[in-house]
Amino acid sequence: MNILVTNDDGILSEGSLPLIDALSEFGHVSAVLPDRMRSACSHSISLHKALRLRKIRKDVYVSDGTPVDCVRLGILRVFRDDVDFVISGINAGPNMGDDLNYSGTVAAAREAAFMGVKAAGVSLVVKKRRDFAAATEVLRKIFPQLVKTRLSRGAFFNINIPDAAPGKIKGVKIVSQGRRIYDRAAIKRIDPRGDNYYWLAGEKLGGFMIKGTDIEALENNYVTLMPVTLDHTSHADLKALRGSGFKL
Repeated sequence: MNILVTNDDGILSEGSLPLIDALSEFGHVSAVLPDRMRSACSHSISLHKALRLRKIRKDVYVSDGTPVDCVRLGILRVFRDDVDFVISGINAGPNMGDDLNYSGTVAAAREAAFMGVKAAGVSLVVKKRRDFAAATEVLRKIFPQLVKTRLSRGAFFNINIPDAAPGKIKGVKIVSQGRRIYDRAAIKRIDPRGDNYYWLAGEKLGGFMIKGTDIEALENNYVTLMPVTLDHTSHADLKALRGSGFKL
């Protein structure tokens, strides 16, 4: 089995390089990682600039592209279109609820699904422990099941792991996407030259405790496993719109 590892946290991430060793028992593992932090870059792809791909050690490559670029380079150039599974992560921070719209981690898994390769985005809900070793062990245990599980064409997995001691994790829950609460903020500050600059990220992040969702399950110390589809169609509205009589 050929396994590609990538992330959106960059080459210095705590969560990706240990995966090479952990997943090596299942097959040949190579990593293609961004050369810097690319968090929240969503599904950005470099169509109008040249990309660099540099081997820095055995089975580890670094690129100046986005996570999506790294997946394409890994599949097409490193593995020569012979990849069985793509793991994006382990991300330092959750990707649950509305995070999926912004996440470079999730986008990398989505790109693999676009290309017909099984994939999972994996995130650690970082708290005080920052226990990437425990999260890696969780992923190692469930990886054979991920490989065997058949999803519909183009679907992929989004996985979040609580930052809790192994004995405190209650198990795995299959969940739906929850709803995040983002602080509405554009914080104004002044740089040393007296010019204004802005931070769009607020300090407060929360979520609605809706039963059966990733946010609710993670709050109760479950590993969450969610199947994600590539279909953006709002099927709830499709039938109504077809009967609405839009005309020129």
